[in-house]
Amino acid sequence: MDNDWNFSHTNYTNLVLAMDLRALCSHVIPSTSDLIMWENNGNNPVSISIIWDTLRKRVVQLPWTVLQASLVGFNFNWNDFLEGNIFIDRIDAVRRHVGYLYLVVAFNLIWRERNLRAHNQGLAHTAARLVGEIKAILREKLYT
Repeated sequence: MDNDWNFSHTNYTNLVLAMDLRALCSHVIPSTSDLIMWENNGNNPVSISIIWDTLRKRVVQLPWTVLQASLVGFNFNWNDFLEGNIFIDRIDAVRRHVGYLYLVVAFNLIWRERNLRAHNQGLAHTAARLVGEIKAILREKLYT
């Protein structure tokens, strides 16, 4: 009406069902002058990804919570982590053992690197070298 679509409020606060939107638009016959807009954003054409980004609840993704090719399931709730619940509950015993081994090796090498830097000014290993060393020690421990 008057070149403006006014949809009524829905009972869902964060979600507009696609079927409801389709039903509302089913009687509309597009012409060359029609333009579909989302949240009065006429600069960009509407797309599913724009609608999805508007509706979904965004979660802050912390860099340290993304483990690439992870062998173990770490628990990323900081309060649980402080209480010693390092791994998720549904992890099997083998993965839990590997996870603890990984943490022990990482803590040991980080502590040794700290001592090296504290007692030998100017001498330091790169982070990439430490990660490579952690992987090598872990691999060696798993093979023996």
